[in-house]
Amino acid sequence: MTWADSDLERARGAANTDRGSLTRLSFARRIFPGLLAAAATAGVIVGDGWRSGSAWTTFIELGAASLAASIGSAYPSIVLAMVGLSIHAFWFVVWGLCFTAVARSLRGGKLFIAAAIVTATLWVLARAVFPFALGAAELSLMSAAHAVLYVVTIAVALTIGTRLARYA
Repeated sequence: MTWADSDLERARGAANTDRGSLTRLSFARRIFPGLLAAAATAGVIVGDGWRSGSAWTTFIELGAASLAASIGSAYPSIVLAMVGLSIHAFWFVVWGLCFTAVARSLRGGKLFIAAAIVTATLWVLARAVFPFALGAAELSLMSAAHAVLYVVTIAVALTIGTRLARYA
């Protein structure tokens, strides 16, 4: 038996022929596009907040809105910011999982077009049905240009995250 005939080499060969398929990705690799989108969009929100002098205010407000059920309790702003950032990341992980399920066999430009369509759908969903569907964006006071940057960032991050998850 040669090295090329070993079970390890056959497994590597099978993995290489299946490159690009999301069907065999682990859960951790499936959430990567959402985590990348969460980080990128959080950067847009923080950058927009720095312009107005309050970088973390949006996440603090999201955390305060989610902890409003426990009235009478005072939380430090760092706790509220971490809760808000966690909620923001949670939503993007959900959307990343949904996108990887939809974009299972897409490549190149079709992958980006699918990401743009999914992002536009999420934007409409956030505006019409569920305000926090796009994380902390609803609480930020973004200008129209920053809102477009936010949406484009989601589409690009989902596309790049999906490609990286496939080939990592």
